[in-house]
Amino acid sequence: MASTTGTVRQPVRSTAAGRPRRPPLWVSAVVVVGALGVISLSYSALFDPQTMLGHGQQVTAAARVWAHYAAAYDAALAIALIAFLAARAYQVLAGVLLQAAIAETLLAVVGYTAHRPEQIAADLLLIAAFVFAAVRLSRYPSRDSAR
Repeated sequence: MASTTGTVRQPVRSTAAGRPRRPPLWVSAVVVVGALGVISLSYSALFDPQTMLGHGQQVTAAARVWAHYAAAYDAALAIALIAFLAARAYQVLAGVLLQAAIAETLLAVVGYTAHRPEQIAADLLLIAAFVFAAVRLSRYPSRDSAR
């Protein structure tokens, strides 16, 4: 007979009204700060693409087109983070946070290859915050499933 020594996932306790509690405030803060960071990248890519390039590189027409596409994706990610937080779609928000963590991982690799250590530290901090928030959110049901 096999023994189960793994950890058991405890459900989130409900309030007196029977609705599940909200995630901790720090999770919402991570989402809002992350969305602000992503939207600032979108703003930079759209209005000042020079900030996205390394020292001595010039903004070409191709770089400007790439920056506009990057701005659209960054804006969509920021809007999704805020929208799912507002809708209390915690399971979906956890997935979007993991997507943002993967994007930050790729940005950290780009920062490493471009010799930008100041970028790497910020990326690593965001990766950790996004992953911890996603793990915490995975414990909470979305608003529709709580009915």
